[in-house]
Amino acid sequence: MNKLFETLLQDFLPTKLSRLIAAATMSLTGGVFCLPEGLALLQVQLTPPTILLIRCTVPLMIISLGLFCVLVLVVLHFRSSRLASKEFIDYKGANFKRKPSGGYHEVVYCGICKSPTSTRSQLAASYYQCKCGWVSSFTFEEFDTIFKELPP
Repeated sequence: MNKLFETLLQDFLPTKLSRLIAAATMSLTGGVFCLPEGLALLQVQLTPPTILLIRCTVPLMIISLGLFCVLVLVVLHFRSSRLASKEFIDYKGANFKRKPSGGYHEVVYCGICKSPTSTRSQLAASYYQCKCGWVSSFTFEEFDTIFKELPP
């Protein structure tokens, strides 16, 4: 059962940091319920509505922040594993995606994030651009020549 739990945990929280943040989020959330008593020991006077507000909103804020951090880490992890995959080839600073049947898709992918790119127009002098800011080193007119130069 432990092995199953560890496997599931690694699938859902693939990085050590994401597992650490998830554990800390739960610990902090539980500790918030003792916060009013801890403040009372420091002689901080809280009204009953304030205590209720602390016990209701602070855990939600901690959980929301923790889940957001874990989500960002998981997305970054899967994105980096996608970038490291062998389905792309880097050529002249751009990426080209291999077809399972051989050859390449006739699309220029971003040299940074591997998203499909576009040109502003079908004009010969138009460069390929990505939403992340990357710009190709070749134009729309040069695409056919570069596409033929790709290794098999």
